[in-house]
Amino acid sequence: MRSPRLSNLSGRKWHTANTSKDPTTSIEGASTLVLGLSTLAVYACCAAPRFWLEPMPGAFLVASLVLALPLALLSAIDVRTFTLPDVLTYPLLLAGFIFCAVFQWDSLANHVIAAALGYLAFGTLAVGYEILRGRPGMGMGDAKLLAVSGAWLGLAELPPVVLIASLTALIAVLVQSIGGRTFTAETRIPFGPCLAFGTWLVWLYGVPL
Repeated sequence: MRSPRLSNLSGRKWHTANTSKDPTTSIEGASTLVLGLSTLAVYACCAAPRFWLEPMPGAFLVASLVLALPLALLSAIDVRTFTLPDVLTYPLLLAGFIFCAVFQWDSLANHVIAAALGYLAFGTLAVGYEILRGRPGMGMGDAKLLAVSGAWLGLAELPPVVLIASLTALIAVLVQSIGGRTFTAETRIPFGPCLAFGTWLVWLYGVPL
């Protein structure tokens, strides 16, 4: 009989070796990449009229790319895994503050407040839902993503982002319901892609008057 330590070590090696050869991991990674690229294509279609109507400064184009790439990847990951990784969210939050500090210094305080209020609003909603229903609803990743929206857009832009995100989620549910999918109170719906889409539209076109 092998000692527990040797047995555990052997088991870990066996598991690692088999995981590295598991084709499922590669398939999931590839599908996430394809979904992310598809999302990026949708973002590009949304941005085309904005860039066509008037020439954009180089700084805006660079900032748009810095914003769009992580948003698209976060959307794809959330659809696949129902998570919004901090390794993408935190740098994007910081990038929003940096962009504001360089190009909109007089609005930096507004953007900081927006990020804080966005996080607190959705964070409070998530905690309250879990207390009342006894199970998680909205994740804290959504709260962090709304903080990203505040960092990039500012305080006045948060309500339109949430409105667009909510309408997008509703349309997605209706379309899938028509397609035959059944939704219940227990059905998990990734809200991150909807928030990302709302953030992108408001970034491009601002707040409708």
